Amino acid sequence: MRHFILFLVGAVLLLVINLVLKKGENFFIKDWSVWAVLLWVFLLLIHVFNVFVMNKFMGKEWENQQLEKLKKQQETRISQLKKQAVQEVTVDQVKASREAEALNTPSQTPQVKKNDPNSLPPEQA
Repeated sequence: MRHFILFLVGAVLLLVINLVLKKGENFFIKDWSVWAVLLWVFLLLIHVFNVFVMNKFMGKEWENQQLEKLKKQQETRISQLKKQAVQEVTVDQVKASREAEALNTPSQTPQVKKNDPNSLPPEQA
């Protein structure tokens, strides 16, 4: 597709240079751009025939190579995700164990009963 677009742009450019700007009339034949475009069409047709008829570049071998490449990429991504999951689980377990320890250890501040009328407020340091 890119080759065809390049051909169209190039052909229009050659025709504009020759027919509108009148360049090359002194040392070339009068309608040299038409001959250049016809030659380019011939070469483009040879290229199309070679790519789509003679040389099937997307055959079974190419397909198998692409599948193997995709499988390797997928295996790499799966191993990365497994490592990430293990790290996240380990971090969550450490957090949970620290929270459990914090709940099980008695706090440093004395517990004051709320119903005790004789309790004094804590001293301000």
